Amino acid sequence: MKKRFPVCLLFLGTLIFGQTSAFADSDPAVHSMKHNYHLEFPTLKQILERYVDDRPYAGPKKVIPFEAFSKIPDKSLFILKDPENIEREGFDGNTRWRQDKNGLVQRENQERSQMDYFLDPQNALRIQEYFPRMELMGEAKLRGFSVYVLENSRKSPHYTLYFDVDTGLLIQIGYYELHEYQAVDGVRFPFRLEYSRKGGSNTYIFDDVRHNIPVDDERFSMPGKGTMDLWAGMR
Repeated sequence: MKKRFPVCLLFLGTLIFGQTSAFADSDPAVHSMKHNYHLEFPTLKQILERYVDDRPYAGPKKVIPFEAFSKIPDKSLFILKDPENIEREGFDGNTRWRQDKNGLVQRENQERSQMDYFLDPQNALRIQEYFPRMELMGEAKLRGFSVYVLENSRKSPHYTLYFDVDTGLLIQIGYYELHEYQAVDGVRFPFRLEYSRKGGSNTYIFDDVRHNIPVDDERFSMPGKGTMDLWAGMR
């Protein structure tokens, strides 16, 4: 049966800041695609959005809820709901912008990021658009998994792709680890992302993923200076 992918998504979740991953002692929960899932796959037109809700976390790290929207072909909005400084990063397909308590700025770098790929409702179908001219470099061991290593025209370790040999799942992009794949309307999605860097790490937990939540295109547009309600995402 041919798989169908969504065209719009809405996410809610939790971002955990810390010097070490909040789940460093847990084994990666990568689920095998060999299991016999009896799923009815929706059509592209049936799935328009995805929504994610956050979960409580009782740990020493700084925990911040977030909300994210995405819509094909290239619209995305990420809202970090820090009570001290709500941050919004948006892209309407032409302009990339960022807004926080210090003001509103248009981003000069228009390149697609790893987060753009994660949030894209049809990322698996469009992977060659994000990572052009992919080349198989061989097999390697990564976090105890046998993986295929693919590089692309970006020629940067930040964009190297690692696919699990046994499951075929993408389990890492650069320094982003993808964990806890679950099926949502027949589409496999990693419910936990861990980003490690020198001096610390961030963990993104996607707790509630939904499709077909209406999102107006205007929501992705860069707002006029002084006109945006920064608290709208908290309501």
